[in-house]
Amino acid sequence: MDEAELQAFLSGPVPDASQCRDIAKSELESGQCDEQTSYGLPSGSTYCGAPKTEGFMLCRYHLFGALHSGASVDELRE
Repeated sequence: MDEAELQAFLSGPVPDASQCRDIAKSELESGQCDEQTSYGLPSGSTYCGAPKTEGFMLCRYHLFGALHSGASVDELRE
C-alpha cells in the first residue's frame, strides 16, 4: 500500500470483519492475521485468521483498528 492508498484506506469506512474466523493458534497458517480475538475461553484463546493485508502483518479490519489506535505504519509492516 503506497502513501495515497494508505490515506484513502484510513479515511474510508471500517473494513468488513466477515473474514475474521476466530481460530485456535494451532490452526493459523502463514499469510493469516494472528491478532488475538478472545482470551481465556475454556477452549483457549482465538485468533483472527483472515488473510493479511499485502505488506502488513494484520488483515484489513485489524490494520484499520491498529492504525486508528495510534500504532505506527512501520511497526505493522512485515
